[in-house]
Parts: sequence; structure tokens; C-alpha cells
Amino acid sequence: MLTVRTSIGKQVILIKAIVAAVLVLVFAIAGQAKAEVLFAAIWEKDGGPAFQARHNLTASQYQQTFDELVGQGFRLRLVNGYAVGGEPRFAAIWEKDGGPAFQARHNLTASQYQQTFDELVGQGFRLRLVSGYAVGGEPRFAAIWEKDGGPAFQARHNLTASQYQQTFDELVGQGFRLRLVNGYAVGGEPRFAAIWEKDGGPAFQARHNLTASQYQQTFNELIGQGFRLRLVSGYAVGGEPRFAAIWETDGGPAFQARHNLTALQYQQTFDQLVGRGFRLREASGYEVSEIRRPPPSFTCAVCNNGTCQCGSQTPGQLCVNHGGVDPTLGCVQQP
Repeated sequence: MLTVRTSIGKQVILIKAIVAAVLVLVFAIAGQAKAEVLFAAIWEKDGGPAFQARHNLTASQYQQTFDELVGQGFRLRLVNGYAVGGEPRFAAIWEKDGGPAFQARHNLTASQYQQTFDELVGQGFRLRLVSGYAVGGEPRFAAIWEKDGGPAFQARHNLTASQYQQTFDELVGQGFRLRLVNGYAVGGEPRFAAIWEKDGGPAFQARHNLTASQYQQTFNELIGQGFRLRLVSGYAVGGEPRFAAIWETDGGPAFQARHNLTALQYQQTFDQLVGRGFRLREASGYEVSEIRRPPPSFTCAVCNNGTCQCGSQTPGQLCVNHGGVDPTLGCVQQP
């Protein structure tokens, strides 16, 4: 009898422990901020070779797609790395076009990236693109090198915001111009990878660490002054979207730029614009805390036929087929 009581007591204790553990897990999950992946991109209404674009690829999917498309005669033009739930994801653009020999790498640690950079530059390659992102709190890099000539260039990575600004001022003062800037976050702090070339060109403006509203305001101001957006890099700091961008006072085909698009909105926009003759030039993904968008406006109105109509239109529109609106009465939607 004593043994039975001891067994039951242990079972009760075990059950209580399991319940407590489950509650801890439930509260931990509930306390986690929801997140979503957003995209910033540029499309141009321009001709060119056939192209393929992908987003939200895992590392293995990206490698498989890379191998398949390169095997079909495509070459990588853009790769952007970002993290989703701590795991790397990639957005990329391939074009079926010729060009010099190229090398592409992804998921490189900072030391691997520096070593690869030194080796390839020593072999006559030059860096065309670099994208930083964080996995497990550590920086990773994806990059493209081409075996091609060109003006002197400078490349930096893992710069803090102040280091980036200081380097920008120094190099622009020496006659270099910014060709690429990529923002990412490590340990909750912004970092930047960038490429400068000692080359001429039209006037340009560059900004970094802009909030979504600051970016939109700057975009509107510079476009109004005759600049066009050449590059935008979206990233997240503390779960909030930030943007680095380059504008130039230069001509070119019609273009469309978007930011803070959800994956669904990005795909829909891509399909619509490509269907209208645009081609994707730039794309970057970034994971942010879930953006709470305001609910759509909702109205209820009493119509002259005695019905209560509810929806997102104006009262007059709601009652257009119901004898018009009776402005003296109101109603609410019943649950």
C-alpha cells in the first residue's frame, strides 16, 4: 500500500512538472515578437537578355538553383543574403548573358570572406557585389567577383555606422564614388559593406540608416531634384526596417521602386511589372518585427429600403442599390 501511494505521489509530481514546463513554453512562445520578411526592389523598363529571379531560397536551394542556371548559360548578377528565423535565405538574379569569368561565394564567415577576397583579387578578379547578413549572431557574406579590368577600387565590410561614414568621407574626398552599399545587423547593431571606385560619373547622393519614413521622404525629395534611384539595401535593426541607398542625376529608362513589401506583395508586384516590360535590377530581403498595419476603414449605414449595409465604402456607395442612404439613422453590424 505504501508503494502504491509513493508511485501515485511521484506521478502527480511528474504531471505537475510537465504542466509547469508546458506553461513555461507557452508563455515563452507567446512572449516572442512575431516577425515577417519584407523586400525592397528596383525594376527598370528596359530590354536585355533573359533573366531569372528567385527569393527566399535556403542555402541548399540557392546552390542548387545556381548550379542549374549556370549550367544553362546564365550568370549571377545579384545575390542578397538575409536571415529568417536565424537561418540564411537568398534573393538572386541571373541573366543569360556573356561576360568575363566570375566567381561567386555565399555563407562565408568574415575571415573566409577576407581570405577569398585576397586570393581572388590576387588572381586578377575584382569585387562586383557583396552582401552581408547574420547567422547565429555572426556575420556571413555572399559575393561576386569578375575577372575584369576597371578603375581602382576600395572595398570594406563589417563597418559600424560611424566607421562607414568616416570611410565614405575619406574615399569620396580622394575621388572615389560609392558603387555599392549593403546594410545588415550584427548583434542588433548596423554594419555596412561597400565598394567605391575611383571613377567619374554624374552627381550622386548616398544615405544610410534611414527609417522607412525618412527613406520615403528622401526618395521624394531627390527624385524631385532629378535624381534616380540606383541602389537600395533594406535591412533591420532592432526589428525595425532601415535603408541604405544611392541616387544619381542620370538619365535612364522608366523605373519603379518599392520597399516594405511582404513576400506575397513582392511576388505580385514582380509579376505585374515584368508583365508590363520591366525587369528586376535590385532586390533585398530583411526580417522585421511584424508590422501592425491599421485595419481597413469599416462603415455601416441605414438605407432607405430599411436595410443596414456594412463595408469599406462610403455610406452613399453602400446604399446605391438600396434606395439611397438615410442620414438620419445609423446601424451597426450584428455579430
